[in-house]
Amino acid sequence: MDHVRPEAGFPKPLNALSGTNLLHMVSHELRTPFAVIQSSAELLQMLERASSAGDSCLVSRTAGNILHEVAHVTEILNRITLLSEMQSGKYAQVEEFVDLEDLLCRLLESYFSPWKDGRMADLAISGSPRDVWTDPVMLKLVMRNLLENAFKYSPGGRPPVVRAKFLPECWSVTVRDYGIGIPEKDQPRLFKPFVRASNVGSVPGTGLGLMTVMQLVKRLEGRVRIWSIEGKGTLATVTFGGD
Repeated sequence: MDHVRPEAGFPKPLNALSGTNLLHMVSHELRTPFAVIQSSAELLQMLERASSAGDSCLVSRTAGNILHEVAHVTEILNRITLLSEMQSGKYAQVEEFVDLEDLLCRLLESYFSPWKDGRMADLAISGSPRDVWTDPVMLKLVMRNLLENAFKYSPGGRPPVVRAKFLPECWSVTVRDYGIGIPEKDQPRLFKPFVRASNVGSVPGTGLGLMTVMQLVKRLEGRVRIWSIEGKGTLATVTFGGD
């Protein structure tokens, strides 16, 4: 990745969240979507009592807001549940030999072909492809989080690039975007829960994506590294095997 400076010092794996901290963060994160859901529902009630032909667009837009925020809340709760199960040892990790190229192709086809704005990621494979030993559910979630970030934070720009690389002693997957990048001051906090970069603006997100990636990759005995420059883009690489 040309001219992209590595983040200085990656954080250590996160410890389990305490019950108090978790409840505080969940409460803080859910307050906004629930407020939108409540106000949107109240608006629909008002429109129902005094509806006219010209209200149809407003009703549709309000219903869309509700559905969007419900999806947001569901995503938060699903990721918190997964992290809680992992930290408590309740998640049943099942590893098997997986066709990595097939997994990536299916993931891209299911969720990112195309993305909401019509872009499609570019996938390339290098080295000698082989089946890899991993938990396919966990690996899919890792890659989905990285790809969602790549698309979300590069609106209207070049599509993200996905590169799977096979070496004799290890294999890796890299996701590269050409978007807003991560400010240097925010990089030390990348893997903390409910923390987002200061330049994300109105781009939706939970602040749990990279924390989830870190925890999952750790469970799979891999490594994750992020390089980024604000205004130029971000490169995320997960590596398994080797040193």
